[in-house]
Amino acid sequence: MSKRMIAIIAGASAVVIAAVVVMIIVLSGGDTYRLLKMYEFNGSGSVSREGKGEMTPYTNMVLESGDKIVLDTGRLVIQADEDKYIYLDEHTEIKLVASGSSDNSKTEIELLKGGITNDIKNKLTGQSSYEINTPNSTMSVRGTVFYVYIYEIDGIKYTRVCVFEGTVATHLVYKDGTVDSKEVLVGKGKEVIIYEDGTTTDYL
Repeated sequence: MSKRMIAIIAGASAVVIAAVVVMIIVLSGGDTYRLLKMYEFNGSGSVSREGKGEMTPYTNMVLESGDKIVLDTGRLVIQADEDKYIYLDEHTEIKLVASGSSDNSKTEIELLKGGITNDIKNKLTGQSSYEINTPNSTMSVRGTVFYVYIYEIDGIKYTRVCVFEGTVATHLVYKDGTVDSKEVLVGKGKEVIIYEDGTTTDYL
């Protein structure tokens, strides 16, 4: 076989391999978030990632689903997709779970400590979801600006939800993990506080 023929075959093989790789990336793209990054960071905190341990955050740091993010002091803003921003209070800890594409983006934030402001610029598509989970409640929205803060006083755990734009749908989460089917809507300019005292979970 001539060298020219070998080169042609090798070139064709390279093209086929490249096409397969691109196809795999495209097909698996539905399971990865389009954009998840540290939009702004100035202060002290950390990002913990499975398999990599604890890392020091920095502006424009690319985040991954499953990351645990802590802001001790300063300012930290996370950008999810092109139009969702998460502002962390100082002394706040969250865990991010994000997946999907532009048509079916799914964002879950587990608020472990402190408070976050959520600014969703555009209304979500019918296939998309955005949820905040706390120890005693879960919240879902389509497009809004709202604040969620968790705290504890004398052993009683509280979740405070303040809505600035749009509407937030809230559900109680009982100590055994059961989610109440009853939905309570919190509209613009309103707030709600949920408590859990070890035996009862309810709205104040």
